[in-house]
Amino acid sequence: MEQRSIQIQLECIDKKPIKLFDKFPKTIVEALMCNQFIKEPALTLKDDNKTTISWKSLIGSSFQCAYSLMDIKHRYPVRSEKSVILCMNNCKESFEICYGCFLCGLIPIFISPRVSIVEINKVIQTSKVIVCFFDYHQKNKFERIQSDYDTKMVVVGTKKTSNPTIQSYLDFIRLKEENAEIQQQKQKEIQIIIENTKPEDICEVVYIPNEEGGLKGVIWSHNNIICECYYLNELFLFGEKERYLHFLSNSFFFERIMTFYIALIFRFHIFIGTPELMRKNANGLFILMKKVYPTIILGIPRIYEKIIEKMKQKKGSLNEWAMKNALNGSSQLEDDDHKQKRYRFAIKILKRNLKKIGLHKTRILLNAINPLTIDMINELHEIGLSVYDGLCLPETTGYCCINRKKCYCLHSLGSSLSEDISIKIVQGRITIEGPIVACGYTEQTLNKGWFTETTFSSIFKGRIEKKEHNDFISVEQTLIPLIITKTGEWVYPLPIEEQLNTITTVHCSMVVGNNEKNRTKRKKAPSQENIGKDPFYGAFLKERIEKINMNLSKSNKLKRFVVLIDSTVEPPLSDEQRQQLLNKYSHHIGLLFKSIN
Repeated sequence: MEQRSIQIQLECIDKKPIKLFDKFPKTIVEALMCNQFIKEPALTLKDDNKTTISWKSLIGSSFQCAYSLMDIKHRYPVRSEKSVILCMNNCKESFEICYGCFLCGLIPIFISPRVSIVEINKVIQTSKVIVCFFDYHQKNKFERIQSDYDTKMVVVGTKKTSNPTIQSYLDFIRLKEENAEIQQQKQKEIQIIIENTKPEDICEVVYIPNEEGGLKGVIWSHNNIICECYYLNELFLFGEKERYLHFLSNSFFFERIMTFYIALIFRFHIFIGTPELMRKNANGLFILMKKVYPTIILGIPRIYEKIIEKMKQKKGSLNEWAMKNALNGSSQLEDDDHKQKRYRFAIKILKRNLKKIGLHKTRILLNAINPLTIDMINELHEIGLSVYDGLCLPETTGYCCINRKKCYCLHSLGSSLSEDISIKIVQGRITIEGPIVACGYTEQTLNKGWFTETTFSSIFKGRIEKKEHNDFISVEQTLIPLIITKTGEWVYPLPIEEQLNTITTVHCSMVVGNNEKNRTKRKKAPSQENIGKDPFYGAFLKERIEKINMNLSKSNKLKRFVVLIDSTVEPPLSDEQRQQLLNKYSHHIGLLFKSIN
């Protein structure tokens, strides 16, 4: 039966491995089907090859989990929406359960281990939960929950349980002896679910504790997730042989996007970091990194603290000189050629030190959960590392998905789940009330089983259009920003501004400059204050401006830029408006031309 399950194949997808870099899948289920024959490694649980699992094997196990979930699903034929709770640390089983839910039409609900019993009871009761999956650390909590509900309880990571009412995951997925007719019926049902999964369908739900009590929740549709994956690839340009090391619980945003979805689409080799790696001065972590040589790391401040401590153990005047110059080179807005050479040499020395702990090939370092402090950012620069920070908790910032390049998808935002949705334009801004499919935290209100948004005013202006039976929002413009940037000598700005205005999310731009000659080719991304504490947006702009620079002459190339939020500016700019803006933002413009003593 296991072999047959892997052969389920949509007619529109070839059985040969599909390269997904040119065309993104429309749903996560489609991405699963594309990977079901891929023999490249998917997961490594420890630091040896014996625990490595291929994508083919992982998706085969997901089908096996889906068959077992269908048996329980059929016990509740009257429930239109069925969901499954996952409350556990990182493990192979979390992948199997998550993907298995997609294959059999269930909605995975990721619950943070910090959520209380009372709040989990609310989720089970209101969200039509039919199975709860949890690891041994959460076993006592779910034993107490079971006394109130008949929801099936399954513990992950142990072969046997002392509680007869809780089933082990190995027993849960063990294939039962079934006749050929029942097997064929299950396979046909899964194929129908796969073919009928739509981009606007709910893909997952997440709940974490609210700082003020209760829960915060987020609902993602398939195209919300695909859009975010598309955007992150625009930033980082993921390759085919990425080795990805991560440490977070799957109730966090970056953990799920980078691990469950981006890794699936781009076929990363995922290395799961466990809490045991952090014991004894994190020696296990450094042993793993030296064996893996990760290209991408998703960590937390504690991980980076250990890396800083390890690197600063390197004594000697040369290392101290390199750290000092690396920090200066990263923090200065302008430098002359001599300092640039010293900076490059300092980084070369630090890269040699990073090689000793397995980080010399790491090109993307991400931080999540808690933002890095300024002191820690400086310490990371001292050891030659730059960590992306600031988009680690986008679920707290509203509709982050569509504030990205090509991330406004039809039916991903503004298309209602039920008639209880109210979509309004209030003073030109999009306002939504009721249960929604969007990347944005909901409030602690209950409505038809989901925690719902009461009112949210977006960063978009728009109008309501009628699309078939649903109201749909047509975005007219974004309420975003003015770019002020430095060019070379006496550049006529309008042609360059026209190119800048073609960048997605850039509403209006203005080029300013003086008659100083260009002394450096270094680019400087906007400061955190100027970009709403979102360095990812700065990296996005930097990449786009560099592409524009390729088509400009040397004297016209954009050398410096800052981003200023001013939604009142309407392009094109008249001479009078230009002068008013120059006066208004003279302080920021002055910083661009500040000389270095």
